Amino acid sequence: MKIGIIGKGFVGNAISIGFETQGHEILVHDTKLNTKIEDVWEAELLYICVPTPSSEDGTCNTDIVESVLAQLSELNYEGSVCIKSTIVPGTTNRFRQQFSNLSIGFVPEFLREKTAVEDFLHNNNVLVIGSNDDTMIEQVKESHGVLPTHTVTMTPTEAELTKYFSNTYKAMRVTFANAFYNLCQSMGSDYDKVKDAFLFHGIGDGHYLKVNKQFGGYGGTCLPKDSKALSKLVDELGLPMEIFRVIVSDNEIFTKTNQEDRVEI
Repeated sequence: MKIGIIGKGFVGNAISIGFETQGHEILVHDTKLNTKIEDVWEAELLYICVPTPSSEDGTCNTDIVESVLAQLSELNYEGSVCIKSTIVPGTTNRFRQQFSNLSIGFVPEFLREKTAVEDFLHNNNVLVIGSNDDTMIEQVKESHGVLPTHTVTMTPTEAELTKYFSNTYKAMRVTFANAFYNLCQSMGSDYDKVKDAFLFHGIGDGHYLKVNKQFGGYGGTCLPKDSKALSKLVDELGLPMEIFRVIVSDNEIFTKTNQEDRVEI
């Protein structure tokens, strides 16, 4: 199967390596490599893995994704187009209306930046396919081969929500852990003993609960921008919930203390 990868950052690189292990031919387009969109034209299935940074107001900037889709639409690309870049829930449906001649779905990744290749090859717990197109669904399954442990099919919006659920939940755990560490310190208590005792309950794991003694919050490429974007979305929807705003604002307190000790995701 010929698979096109548009954008070869840590996600694009990881899936390229992973798909090759499944026997697929990989075509790549990345402006930093001086390639052209036509270089992936023969692919039956395209994965868009370009950046979606935070805008100045904290919203998710999808300009690069939209630019790629506009090029594909203008060239009347006939294969399946799957967005892996993190985008706000509802965006894929908007793109499907805007570029009605394209078959567009959303297939998120759950990779850690520093261990992306290892995660895709050996810790690939779930493949989430956000699509109503049976042909696309089968192509996505074929492209991932035997790598995922589980496969779940849902609507594009549900898949987008799943990605934000994952990243915001991780950010919340880091923020909660830092806040509880602060509380323990103020009472002369050992946070690690409290945390480890809780973990014996077996109702959760210790991921994202380790706290650096310098109060480092969460950082990296994904968690900060995605937490801000979800907080903005909740505000735009007029939902009376403070939790998503607090995940952002409290992390800013912790990260100001020591930028070098943040949890990098």
